[in-house]
Amino acid sequence: DRVAVNVAIFGSTSYIFKLSEFQKISIGVLGGINVLPSRNPINTGGGINKALASAGFGIYYQDEVFFGGVSMPEVLKQSYGYNNTSGLLNYQRPVFLQAGLKIDLSDKLKVTPSLLITKPEQGKIRTDLNALMHYKNVGLVGLSVRLGSTTYFQALLGYDISKNIRVGYTYNSRRVEDFYGNSNNVPGAGKGIHEIVFTLQPNPRMN
Repeated sequence: DRVAVNVAIFGSTSYIFKLSEFQKISIGVLGGINVLPSRNPINTGGGINKALASAGFGIYYQDEVFFGGVSMPEVLKQSYGYNNTSGLLNYQRPVFLQAGLKIDLSDKLKVTPSLLITKPEQGKIRTDLNALMHYKNVGLVGLSVRLGSTTYFQALLGYDISKNIRVGYTYNSRRVEDFYGNSNNVPGAGKGIHEIVFTLQPNPRMN
């Protein structure tokens, strides 16, 4: 993995409209400041930092069976610098569309299939097919397959040791570095990633 530092200050808020006991619509907005490293168009050999505003919004609906929403985490269109070849760098403004179902196969087994469609501003549409399976609310198995210009999959296993602590394992068939630029010369290019995950949630949300 590569280490990078990004400075940002953000805040968010949301409002929930309760349509009934089990139906609700949530509307959220976020905004803040990003301090992004970029290159000066005159002196392409030197780097500069530029502070830029950022804003986004989302709408989400859920009931006992269905959930779905649409979001745009960046709505501002602006430029923040140049790359090594003096090409202009712009904020990307992707749109996310999500829909899914909550299915109880039994008192102990619950399945949540979902679909996520992503449209980058300058890119092709990507589709994620996802499925989560919970057993007795302590065991978790998940699978996600992305279809697009590059197809790959992710798998995960999780177990809740307590209400606050979860341990798990994830596997990604592709590394994030493989999607950006020419990574053929980077050690491990094209190989999968194995991760052990430990999650501590001080105040878990109870259903």
